[in-house]
Parts: sequence; structure tokens; C-alpha cells
Amino acid sequence: MAKDKYRSFLHDEPDNIQWRHGGPPTYEAVNKLFEERRTKEWPEGSLEEIVQNAIKSWEIWSFHTRPAYACFDDLI
Repeated sequence: MAKDKYRSFLHDEPDNIQWRHGGPPTYEAVNKLFEERRTKEWPEGSLEEIVQNAIKSWEIWSFHTRPAYACFDDLI
């Protein structure tokens, strides 16, 4: 899997993450569409870029990982 420009933390995470669908999602098509349609490219390290990447990170953790405390997760 190629390193994701907006979700680099995916490659730095421990091996014990439980993914809902067997592995981390791929975002190649989404990233391509995002880059084609965005209207502003934030400077590297700027607050805007940090927030942009934080939202993308939150999406992965909230929808694609299985939290240890979610005993009802198997019903989904």
C-alpha cells in the first residue's frame, strides 16, 4: 500500500488495530478527486492543513476501526 499523503498515520500505527473490514481502507480514488476539486492548497504545517488532516484521520478512526470497548460491534 502506497503511503497516503493525507493519512500518513496509517503507516505508523501498531499491528494490533482491529479494522472493521479486515484492513485499512484505501483512499486513492478519493484523494485524486479531492486534489482535482479543491479550491485551496494549504501551506505545509499550517493550521488549516493540520485541521484538514485531523478531519480525515477522525473519519478513519470513527468508521473503520473497531474500538476495544464496543462489544456490540459484531452486530453491525
